[in-house]
Amino acid sequence: AESLSKHEGEHLWLTALTKLSDAAAESLSKHEGSLYLSGLIKLSDAAAESLSRHKGDLFLESLAELSTAAAESLSRHEGDLVFDSLTELSDAAAESLSKHKGKINDQDPKKWIDSLHANKGMKEDSKKTLWDYTFEEYKKLTVEEREHLENEETKEEVDRWHDINY
Repeated sequence: AESLSKHEGEHLWLTALTKLSDAAAESLSKHEGSLYLSGLIKLSDAAAESLSRHKGDLFLESLAELSTAAAESLSRHEGDLVFDSLTELSDAAAESLSKHKGKINDQDPKKWIDSLHANKGMKEDSKKTLWDYTFEEYKKLTVEEREHLENEETKEEVDRWHDINY
């Protein structure tokens, strides 16, 4: 990891890496440029603290969970963050990441947190279909929630629902 941290290219691709020791994270944090750790499925708080010092975009697409301490550390990271598999965060972790200065998943951090919360609500309501909503309930849904519902139906069904309810 120490020798990899000296890599002079703009991108360092370590996508097959599924585990990262705290010492390796410390070494990799010295790389200047995009760091692709797309295969990591867990990240210790100490590793997150080290990676928070990395300057460049950080890709952690396979992480499914992130502790509050790790989120607090990564909120200080200078560069964009990518968490494609992260579907849930504690309120404290979400609050920390909402203060991140770069983008998260190509979005403003606050908007990304909102969409994460909307998707969580959609998971809890995943048995509801478009047909289970009244027009008034539908109007109160976020754009992401509406898109999710409409993507679960055929175009013909969505058009029919709109015809009936509008």
